Amino acid sequence: MGKRFKVSWLCVLCVVLALVSVATIVTLWTIAFTVGKGGHVTAPWDRYRLPMVLIPEFYNITLWPRLMPYPNSSLYIFTGE
Repeated sequence: MGKRFKVSWLCVLCVVLALVSVATIVTLWTIAFTVGKGGHVTAPWDRYRLPMVLIPEFYNITLWPRLMPYPNSSLYIFTGE
């Protein structure tokens, strides 16, 4: 017959408590970074990462689409500067 492995209830309780703690920390961290000014929830891309003094007035973007798929995959790649 196979050997039995005995786990104490204290060990199981500690593991469950650790998992709940990590889940709570991750949830609070996520809420802290997604709540905007005034208490309303905003997505990360709705906020500027730069200070208000450094936000650009316009962007100058040039894209060159490649009309053939990339050789290693079936993706179409855009390059630019």
